[in-house]
Amino acid sequence: MWEKKFLSFRINYLVKKDGINNVFFGSPKGTNNISFAAFAPGDIIVVHDGSVAWGYYRHAAVWDGTYYTGSLDSYAFIEANVENQPGDGQSNVHYSTARKFRNYDQAVGLYVYTLEQQFRTLARNYIRNQLGEPYKFVGSYKSDDSTWYCSKLAWKAYYEMGNRDLDYDGGAIRLSG
Repeated sequence: MWEKKFLSFRINYLVKKDGINNVFFGSPKGTNNISFAAFAPGDIIVVHDGSVAWGYYRHAAVWDGTYYTGSLDSYAFIEANVENQPGDGQSNVHYSTARKFRNYDQAVGLYVYTLEQQFRTLARNYIRNQLGEPYKFVGSYKSDDSTWYCSKLAWKAYYEMGNRDLDYDGGAIRLSG
């Protein structure tokens, strides 16, 4: 059963650090059984499938849900990533299927419980306005509104639409780990 994690202002208080021996890059190779039934517009998903240099969770996306039909092959999330499906060349902000997030060995749903749903929906709408914008991880700072990476997309939406800073350390970048 999927358990929504409560999130006030700081995602990283919930994060457990994995050992450096399990650092992993590349396509996810795991599976999980997260249910998407309780997701609402603006909810955040973070996933693990081997740790990365920036922490335990290696990727983040935001639930849109407009095109979700209950099928894992329907578009459910908006993410900023190198590609949606292997080899598709979509290095930008784009929709992704629910199945993509089942391919990680762990998935956790999060929401900002200090915000009413209307503000979480506004955060989702902010992210929709970034569709097609370029993905850039290195050199895409929080002050830059022209390029995006996965956790920066969620951070910026809540910072702008809900007046919530999800960054635990206030640094120049926002990482999902």
